[in-house]
Amino acid sequence: AAEATAVPAAADDPRHVGLRINPAVEDSKIATTSVGGLSSRFGVRLSDERDVILQAFERYRWLNGVHVHVGSQGVAIEQLVDAAVRILDLVEEIERRCGAGRIQRIDLGGGLPVAYRDSEHAVSIDAYVAALRERAPALLDAPRWTL
Repeated sequence: AAEATAVPAAADDPRHVGLRINPAVEDSKIATTSVGGLSSRFGVRLSDERDVILQAFERYRWLNGVHVHVGSQGVAIEQLVDAAVRILDLVEEIERRCGAGRIQRIDLGGGLPVAYRDSEHAVSIDAYVAALRERAPALLDAPRWTL
């Protein structure tokens, strides 16, 4: 949150400013591309810094989005969905504390892993959306946020 003070705090400025959250899911199979696990240095770790994250949103009204990136290769669909569930829970808590509509954007970055070999299986967008509908339906039910 200390870095947040470096961003100009113009309350009426319509820019989109999000905070990168490390969802602290299981590390992926490829260590060098695992950026959302416990061993990653990227983002504010949700499991350790939840209160700090919430305080940042309470203090800095210009924060209006969250970004999460688990990785793009060696990542199982379960990890992607676990991250989305954790981020949705955080977003709902931010909105309870700071008001509905506070979060305008949820960036579930990283993309889906691809299959480079015939022996590998790519995650289909349909399977990803189905898993999100099952475990985090609020992300997809209404045009509440830009995803």
